[in-house]
Amino acid sequence: MENIQSLIDQRNQIATKLRQQKSALVNERESLFAERHALNTAPVGVEDAKGFILEMIGRQAEAYSAAPAIEQLLQRVLYPPSHKLGVTHRPWPASSAMNLADMDQAITGRSYDFAEGVQLVPGQDVYALNAALCYFFQDTIKERLREQLATCTAAHLAEDERHIGPALQVRRERLAQIGSRLGQIDQERARLDRDLHAIGATAQAADLIQPREQDAKRDALIIARMKEKGGGYQAAEYGITPDYAQYLRQRVVS
Repeated sequence: MENIQSLIDQRNQIATKLRQQKSALVNERESLFAERHALNTAPVGVEDAKGFILEMIGRQAEAYSAAPAIEQLLQRVLYPPSHKLGVTHRPWPASSAMNLADMDQAITGRSYDFAEGVQLVPGQDVYALNAALCYFFQDTIKERLREQLATCTAAHLAEDERHIGPALQVRRERLAQIGSRLGQIDQERARLDRDLHAIGATAQAADLIQPREQDAKRDALIIARMKEKGGGYQAAEYGITPDYAQYLRQRVVS
C-alpha cells in the first residue's frame, strides 16, 4: 500500500512540475503577445515617418515598372484606335496596324491623336499618375523631398509623444525574435501536454491568464469591435490569445 501511495505522490509531483513549466510558458507567451502588440501599435518617430515617405516613392516606382503601362503603350501605337485613323486604304481590309501614313498624319495632327497614343497612364488615374511620376523622376522627387522634410516642423501630439516606440529597424528585429520564440513556446507547450496526458493529468487552468483590470477593459473593447466587424481581423494581432479571448467573452464582454 505504501508503495502505491509513493507512486501516486511521485506522479503528483511530476504533474505539478509539468504544470508549473507549462504555466511559465503561458506567462511568457502572454508577455510576448503584449510586447508584440506594443511594438506594432506604438507611434513611429518623426525620422522613421520621413523614411517611410521616401520608401513609398520607391515602392510606387516599382509598382509602375511592374504594371503593363509601357506594354500597353507600345500596343496602342502598333494598333491605334481605328476610329482615330485617317488612312482607310490598306493592303488588306482587316489590318488596323500603324503604318507610315498614319504616323505622318498623327505627327502633323491631321488625324490620330498622337498625345493619346503615347499616354503613359491610361485613363489618367491619379494613383497611376503618381506611380508614373515616381518611376520616371524617382531620384529628383526624393532629393526635393529630403530638402523639404529637413525643414519640416510637423510633430506628434503631446499624448502620443510620450508613447513613441523604438526605431522601426529595432522593432522589426525584435518582432522577428518574438515570432521565433512564440513558435518554440507552442512546441514546448505541446510536449508538456503530451507528457501530462501520458501520466493521466491535465493543465487547463494553466492556459488562462487573468489580466489586470485596466488591460481587461481595453481588450474587451477590442473583442467587442471584432464582434461588430464580424471577426474581420484576428485577436492575436492585438496580443489576445484564444484562451484569453474566451475569458474576456465570459467574464468581461458578457
